Amino acid sequence: MNKNIKLILILIFSIFSFNCNPMLHEEPIENGILFKTIHGNYKITEPLLIELINHEAIQRLKHVYQGGPSHFVVPHILYKGNIKGYTRYDHSINCMIIARKKLSNKEFSAHEKLIIQAAALLHDVSHGLFSHVIDLVKKAKKADTTKEEAYQDKILKDFLKDHGIDEILNKYNIKIDDVLPDENELYLTIKQSNGKLCIDRVEYTLSECFLTGILKKGEINKILRNLSYYRKNRNWYFTNIDLATKFGDAALDLVDLNSGSLWNVILYNLMAKIMKLLVRDNKLLTNKDLSYAKIDAQFWHELKSIYKTKKEEVRNIMHFVEQMEKGVKTFLVLKNKTENSSKIKAKFRGINPMLLQLKENSFTQLTASNKNFKQKFLEKRNKIEKGRFVEFNDPEHPLYGKKVIYGC
Repeated sequence: MNKNIKLILILIFSIFSFNCNPMLHEEPIENGILFKTIHGNYKITEPLLIELINHEAIQRLKHVYQGGPSHFVVPHILYKGNIKGYTRYDHSINCMIIARKKLSNKEFSAHEKLIIQAAALLHDVSHGLFSHVIDLVKKAKKADTTKEEAYQDKILKDFLKDHGIDEILNKYNIKIDDVLPDENELYLTIKQSNGKLCIDRVEYTLSECFLTGILKKGEINKILRNLSYYRKNRNWYFTNIDLATKFGDAALDLVDLNSGSLWNVILYNLMAKIMKLLVRDNKLLTNKDLSYAKIDAQFWHELKSIYKTKKEEVRNIMHFVEQMEKGVKTFLVLKNKTENSSKIKAKFRGINPMLLQLKENSFTQLTASNKNFKQKFLEKRNKIEKGRFVEFNDPEHPLYGKKVIYGC
């Protein structure tokens, strides 16, 4: 498709998103861009960062929502205030800004900080349609997506090459491997496995807590001010136990509200079923659409049209998605397994922050210093990782009787 036509389509279909106050504001300035965010105002003037921000692959993220299908189906859960949208672009820009703000010039050279900021901008650029739903579409049969590497991380290197981003990096003496997760010490500031604190996890937790009303802007600023990075042991850490606890508690509240909720796992699995059906018919959805060619609002609009006109299997699934939109409860929560029950296993996204004990000059996790937080953290983690039983009210529900339903 011609590049200009693609950009026009993106603009047209973006009107199908909610009219909303954006998560961040940006305006052009001489030789750069001014970003106004919940973390303050920042002028970006580095030629590499400007070139990456203006690249069509990054600009596309303005129309890929952090919450995937949840943005369209349950916006009342995701957005409690005046802001009614949170995109992968918002997230990526904020990750860049946190790296810019929090990484010490004493520990990182100017070139290393530039690499980290570029990696922060690019870490989510390969997200496909409806973000993590694609993990369920692409997963092997019976695979546990709560433990697997996300699909967009698997394809990130090829994606950057396919879109010429490696050539941009080369102009600034940066290799493509410098902005990739594999064995990359600098990248560990942005993303880490096993629930460890990192810029990615800090940013989406603070932003989503702000949007849902769990944290206020002043609380977010205090939390971020107290957060530091120690390069030697590759840890983000707090020095104030009260702020560490506030952050940890907020992350657990967010798990209950969103990522660890039963509705989240059910919705994502319904959307994955629809996508698989449509991919079977390449005229309706191609693998290229999944990975890059379509944006969320465009697909949601098309899906509503398909729902009304054709493809009976899709209509049947969309019926239950529409019930979720209307707030109709479609399942019962059970204490124990039954003949027709399903076990729902979400991905646990709670955070156990690292704390620097100033007197001992040693690092410990918050669970070792706060008994109340430890109890709350372990109870929620065990509940989510063990799984919860539900039974769908309608035997025609697409997930009825499915033994295990994984989140992502």
